[in-house]
Amino acid sequence: MRFCVLSARGVGRSPSVWFQTEETKILYGLGGNDAVFDQATKSGIDLSEVDALVLPNGLAETSGSLKRFLRLNGRAAIFGKPAVFDEYFEKSFFGMTPCGISKFAKICANRFVPISESLFALDASASLFSAQAQTSGRFYKFAAAHRDGEDFTVELPDDFSHELSAAVVTDSGVVVLTANPHAGVGGLLNALSQRMIGLTVAVLGSLDYGAYEAPESTILRLDCKNPKRLADWQKRFPDCERLRAGDVFEF
Repeated sequence: MRFCVLSARGVGRSPSVWFQTEETKILYGLGGNDAVFDQATKSGIDLSEVDALVLPNGLAETSGSLKRFLRLNGRAAIFGKPAVFDEYFEKSFFGMTPCGISKFAKICANRFVPISESLFALDASASLFSAQAQTSGRFYKFAAAHRDGEDFTVELPDDFSHELSAAVVTDSGVVVLTANPHAGVGGLLNALSQRMIGLTVAVLGSLDYGAYEAPESTILRLDCKNPKRLADWQKRFPDCERLRAGDVFEF
């Protein structure tokens, strides 16, 4: 099975990977800008023919070009966790900065498929799954509350329940697509092993959290532009390489 990388850090801000099973043309992630569309053209991929778009999480860095995709493709089903369109904010010295994709909720409503299951079969080869994560203290969301007859909002740490990864069964084994899973790649693969039978042969995407927990036999293609961090990972995973827009993998 062929996997084409259309966006990666430094160009598209986060991974976007196109692949095709026997039944479905799938796009995992859209990156944070329009770079994905330029790379799709270079790679000979027609995004108007995509059957399923997977939103890796509710942050603009992974789905910031959603509006353009919807104009281009009028038929793809859009898969994401129920909380993917909640309002998220990044906390810094300057205060709370909106960083979510809630503004797209209405225009996606007719095509959005909320995934509440821990493992969801998109088709016979591709499944979507998630793992429990820890809060980071960096991302937050506001929630409505009511007390003593008054309505107000409260600031809650993001629990990353809006994160969604993909597991694809290929002739070589299971390929995992992910975007900065806050459960760590070890937690992610552990959750997958409890729900799905098959050896994970490769992980493609952002692995800023817990990359050292991955089995040493796993092929890692990391969406990382930090040479020092990549070199650290390569000490344990000699075959680990940086994920780049335009990469093509066969499994």
